[in-house]
Amino acid sequence: MGLASCLTVFAAKPSDSMMRSLGQRAGSGDLTAIDQLAEIKEELYQGLDPTEDRVKMIENLRLMRMAFDEVGKKVGRDDTDGPALKALNYALKTQGLNSLAIDALGDAAATGNKVTLRMLLDYKKNRLALSSVTFALVKSAEKEIPEAVEFMIAIMDNDQHRPLWRVASMSLKNAARHGNARAKAAMIKYAGK
Repeated sequence: MGLASCLTVFAAKPSDSMMRSLGQRAGSGDLTAIDQLAEIKEELYQGLDPTEDRVKMIENLRLMRMAFDEVGKKVGRDDTDGPALKALNYALKTQGLNSLAIDALGDAAATGNKVTLRMLLDYKKNRLALSSVTFALVKSAEKEIPEAVEFMIAIMDNDQHRPLWRVASMSLKNAARHGNARAKAAMIKYAGK
């Protein structure tokens, strides 16, 4: 019986400690933990209406992020192509877990992890959604990691990316405040639109 089946039988939502434990297992390279997270996500969201069940949706997202936060922390500490990063790569290809894995890559990149930063910046090559990558790089841009700041400036310079301008602009506040003229110009451009 799979983990999701167990959840159905007992009609219980996974606990915070269970989700952290699955995240830690995934961070150690246990890909079955990623498979279990996919089952849990499917079970948690089954039959929910995003409009009517908003509170449940938010709680379920919190639970899922809890697990992926653990993996992201492990990747951030490794700074190599280790087991935790392999687990995130696996999650990127697992239906329903892509955006959670991208967020975890963003958390790792914000710690200064160059491998994950490069993966996000090369989003086209890695077949990652630009919108997800933009949100994932917010923390890095706020920490003024140069590559992330330049990424956000490029978002602001492209009229086709207008739906992402607000988030990019907000992430550039620190860089602009600390004298980055290009970040300041991008924010002024957004304010004028």
